[in-house]
Amino acid sequence: MRLEKIDKKMQKQIDAYNEELITAHDLKLASAKAQLERDSIIKLLEQSKSGRDLQAEEDLQRRAKKAIAVIRSGDRIKSKQAIREMIDSITVSNGEELHIAWRGY
Repeated sequence: MRLEKIDKKMQKQIDAYNEELITAHDLKLASAKAQLERDSIIKLLEQSKSGRDLQAEEDLQRRAKKAIAVIRSGDRIKSKQAIREMIDSITVSNGEELHIAWRGY
């Protein structure tokens, strides 16, 4: 991964400084450059993740809208199947708190 490469590159700079092959100024410049690269990559990763989260949420909403008609149909078997297709797990904690993990979200 690119972050690991940046970390390794920075470690080499630190090693070079410790061995007095580069100056503190050079190390500072390399560190600043590495931090800019790191920040840029992290920002891209966060944007990508938020885009996937939004897409997953929209997909869940579309599936829920389709399932409502099935659930309201009165056919218990089809209703249960529609609900099972949407819910991954349900967790109850403290006897009160309910957490629903949706499939694909």
